[in-house]
Amino acid sequence: LSCAAKAMDVSEMWAIIAQMDSRDLSPDSYIVAIMMQASRKAPKVQQAMRMLAILDRPDVKICEDEVVFNCVLDACIARRDRHHLDRALREYNSEASKVRPTTRTYGLMIKACAVLGRTQDALAVWNEMLRHDDLRPNDITLGCAIDALVEGRAIDEALALFQEWKGR
Repeated sequence: LSCAAKAMDVSEMWAIIAQMDSRDLSPDSYIVAIMMQASRKAPKVQQAMRMLAILDRPDVKICEDEVVFNCVLDACIARRDRHHLDRALREYNSEASKVRPTTRTYGLMIKACAVLGRTQDALAVWNEMLRHDDLRPNDITLGCAIDALVEGRAIDEALALFQEWKGR
């Protein structure tokens, strides 16, 4: 699958997945990550969306770990795939989620909220991250939060957040 993804041979990628299906093998985290990375690199939107379609399968678990979850968020943000972003965030918030978010995960979730036009949710994710004693926002995560607020036309809140964190 990795070779087919590097060659951007979408038909071969799906043929390999069909072979897996014929043997009752579900796509694992590695397969999903390859598909997400390939969707980001796809030169045509149609190819990218075909790769993202793997997320529609009921046997694909995107909240098994933070690496796959981050790959899914990153690919969906890059392609502005609102449908799958919404699903990913809902699955993250479910009882079944095994994701242990990192600072990067929080930054991606904030970006996802911005893409979805959910400014207050982005701020809630920021505040959730701040409640973790073992996580500290970095410049990238702060930038994601400020961008989300600006995109949501919450300019005063964005400025206040910048002022609060610029000296830290």
